[in-house]
Amino acid sequence: MKKLFFAFAFLLCAFSASAQVISKEEEEIMEIIKKQDSIPRSVFLDSTSFDNQKLKSVSNWRHFWGAVSNNKMSLSNFQDVRLKFSSREEALAFHKKYRKLNSEYGKEIKTKIKVDGAEELNIYTGTGNSEALMNSMGHKSFCVCFVCENYFVKFYVACGKHVKPSELTQYITKAVEKIKSKK
Repeated sequence: MKKLFFAFAFLLCAFSASAQVISKEEEEIMEIIKKQDSIPRSVFLDSTSFDNQKLKSVSNWRHFWGAVSNNKMSLSNFQDVRLKFSSREEALAFHKKYRKLNSEYGKEIKTKIKVDGAEELNIYTGTGNSEALMNSMGHKSFCVCFVCENYFVKFYVACGKHVKPSELTQYITKAVEKIKSKK
């Protein structure tokens, strides 16, 4: 039951939360989440990765960080998602198959960001449905998706509207380092 609750929360928090019937793809992702083995906390970002952030909740596949103070100049929340697969190829297949859903229907941002070890790195504007609302409040959001070794990694980042995609490179780099150091 606990895994089912977290799977449902994942869909609401880490994927599109629009008011619609759960799609076949969302059901497939829920099944993948329910089958996840325990993912070591050491592969997630930790408090040394952030300024002004506090860990708000933890599950097997997601760490949710929230701002300590409400400051539009910083991150207001950061969701750090990991799904572990038995191989790099399976992780890449998942990433490619569910790209639209994992992007939360945001528009892809073309960047020149390259991080060794972050394969198929894609950065999107935040959720397609809430971009205008976020902007009107002085915020914006990003979805960052990539594969590192046998992990699919996704960040959902809500931040001040001045933040540029290149400022997310430090988190991508740190995530890759943490996954590679797990051995």
